[in-house]
Amino acid sequence: MTAEDSTTRQDGSRDGGVTTSISTVPASVSMSSSKHVIPTYPTKDIAQPSPAVGMGILHHPPSDTAQLSRPRMSLSYADQPRPARGENASSATNDSDLARHRRSHSRTRSSIDVIRRSLSLVRLPESGQPVDPMAEPRRSISKRPDELLLAERDPHHQHQQQQQQQQQRGHLEKNLVKPKQTHPIRRVVPFAAPYVRSGVVLSQPSTLRSWAIPGPLTFGYGQWWYLFFAQSLVAAIISGAINFGVAVALYRTQPTINIWTFDRQTVAGDMGVTVIIQQIVSFIITSSLVHHDLYAGPIGPLRRPWPPLLHLPSTPNSEGHWLGVKMPEDVASVGGKLYMGRAEGQGRIKSWWWWFVRAVLTGSERNDLLAAGISWRQRSERLVWTAGQGFFLCVLTFWWYWPLAIAIVAPLYEHTELAGTWIPMIIKLVYGGVLSLLTNPIMALMAMGAESSVRRCYPELEIWEPFGGREDFVRWKVEQGIMEEENGESLDDVQETTMGSSSDGVQDSPQAAAAAAGGTPTIVSEETGSGVAYQTNNLLQRRITEEPTSTPAPPVSLQK
Repeated sequence: MTAEDSTTRQDGSRDGGVTTSISTVPASVSMSSSKHVIPTYPTKDIAQPSPAVGMGILHHPPSDTAQLSRPRMSLSYADQPRPARGENASSATNDSDLARHRRSHSRTRSSIDVIRRSLSLVRLPESGQPVDPMAEPRRSISKRPDELLLAERDPHHQHQQQQQQQQQRGHLEKNLVKPKQTHPIRRVVPFAAPYVRSGVVLSQPSTLRSWAIPGPLTFGYGQWWYLFFAQSLVAAIISGAINFGVAVALYRTQPTINIWTFDRQTVAGDMGVTVIIQQIVSFIITSSLVHHDLYAGPIGPLRRPWPPLLHLPSTPNSEGHWLGVKMPEDVASVGGKLYMGRAEGQGRIKSWWWWFVRAVLTGSERNDLLAAGISWRQRSERLVWTAGQGFFLCVLTFWWYWPLAIAIVAPLYEHTELAGTWIPMIIKLVYGGVLSLLTNPIMALMAMGAESSVRRCYPELEIWEPFGGREDFVRWKVEQGIMEEENGESLDDVQETTMGSSSDGVQDSPQAAAAAAGGTPTIVSEETGSGVAYQTNNLLQRRITEEPTSTPAPPVSLQK
């Protein structure tokens, strides 16, 4: 036995010197990967015998003294080496680290951390864990496959591709006259390329409670922050700066400037034009950016369509129309007529009127100019559609903004010559900023509450059930990787999914949605404390983070 493995103590008593060897625990202990292994510590942590303590322990065999009856445990360092004696209780090596440790564990610091995390635009995912498509808010949900193939349905796009292929193959020479087409190209996709699943018409009209803005408008993870900072304050600063620059170029060299005199440079007329132009441009830019952020950015859509106008017709007439969402050929191929909702059984004028109200006041995929998978013809049609919708919106709001602005400005500068001053520029700057501050959040909410945006992220809502919602929800889970379809099986053979949505159409929990989809896929749910792991038969493994308030459930294995 070496000096390192034992400690030799001699007792100078009257009976003679007694030499006792006490085996000690090695200083370097190999760390086990298991969390249940009780760590051992150096001998210096064990109380040493002293003259005041009985010396009976010295007469025990070495094997008994090496193993303590109650080994010391440290719950704080169960899986890590014990800190050195020179360090303080917080493992800080200096005073600054100790102060930082105390601040981080104080109530004030923890509350600040909660607020900071809630204000973050992007929620950082767990390391090595993919984004759960059913976590709230449901954002960054990829588009459906048919939504990326709208250009393939455009006959003009197909004709251009055929011509390009023929030119590349050398079938058409430069001196050869191109053959004339015997049949004109007919429209197959409605104007501005709506999705196939769009155009849901409900039989029950909306209530006053339905006009309340639905969630998830949580203050954290980009919802309120996106609306009231990016789409309000930032948009107001940009619009005010642009209007200020236009006013400088317009008024700086004018000899006379007045409020009401229209034969000269007038501020009132400029403010009226600003309402129209700014709202059209803002609606085009805001709608495109928000639709892009919904499937590729940090925000998610609303829990249900807003404004709640799905009880109005989505097509001008029941036979189909190229301005609606269904072409006449599509309606004729299915048989019957389209349900018109509020305009059901009414005349043609009322049908067109209610369709116009829904088309103007609701956002749709037709406002997404940055969408992938559409042709340039469809993109141009969407630009025309969005500009027209923005124009009719400014017609509705013109009678609010312009008279109120004139009522504020006219009493102050009605009889004042404004030439050579900065007053017209400041008026236009403030007017443009306030106008953007009031209109941009509403435009963003229209895009977040669009029917296509809500259905892409919440396909389990009860309102979609009469329109193939059950089968579409199963397909959505297959596309998102939550479940897989076995080879040779069709989605029609899958057991019907239990729609566990509440009155506002939200799934109660991700576990309920996953457990309800039994049948063809093989799903294994494993509780791991803060997450659920979904495993399919093709080695698909997803780590999904639960909400902190969710109740753990025992492991459930659903097989066919």
